[in-house]
Parts: sequence; C-alpha cells; structure tokens
Amino acid sequence: MKLPIVFDTDCISSFLWVKRLDVVKNLFPNQIIIPQTVYDELNKIQNPQYRFLFNDLLAQVLNRSFKLKNIMVSDQVFNEYRKLISIKNPKRIGKGEAAAIVIARINT
Repeated sequence: MKLPIVFDTDCISSFLWVKRLDVVKNLFPNQIIIPQTVYDELNKIQNPQYRFLFNDLLAQVLNRSFKLKNIMVSDQVFNEYRKLISIKNPKRIGKGEAAAIVIARINT
C-alpha cells in the first residue's frame, strides 16, 4: 500500500519555483495530496510575475495528478487542526502546516 504524500505550502512551493513538479509526480504517482488551505494560500498570489506558482499547481489538480483535501468540521482531526493554529497556542503553526499534519495523520 502506498501512503499519501501531503505537502504544505513551503514544500510544494520549492518545486513550483523551480518548475520541477515532475520530480514529485514521478516519485509519488497518484499519492500527492494538497490541503485546501495550501491551495488557497497560493491562489492569493496577485503579482502576475509569480502567478505561475498557482497556475502550475492548478494544472496538476485539474489533470488529477494532485488531489485536494479540505478539513471539515465533521472530520475527526478538526479539533487537532484548530488547536495547532490557535492564537492561544504558544507553539502555533501555519494553517498549511497544520492541515498537512492532520491530513497525513488520518491517511496513515
């Protein structure tokens, strides 16, 4: 059984910046999950010079090489996600990182 590979924003952006999504697609065919929060964060890029980052990700989602996954309130890990991003948490992490962690946890 192949485990899913879940990317946070920093990690997938590293491949997007150098236009080498082929590396992860070849290493992990049909295993890549992009959290919706990561997708949304990259979609906020407004500068036309850097818009290719989102456009390249979008192309992979549309051709079903990458799967989008949203964390729903009804998901068993929603409370964990909420705690990881809470402003009250002194060890708070970003939404993309938190989403990747909890999605990976429910898919293993």
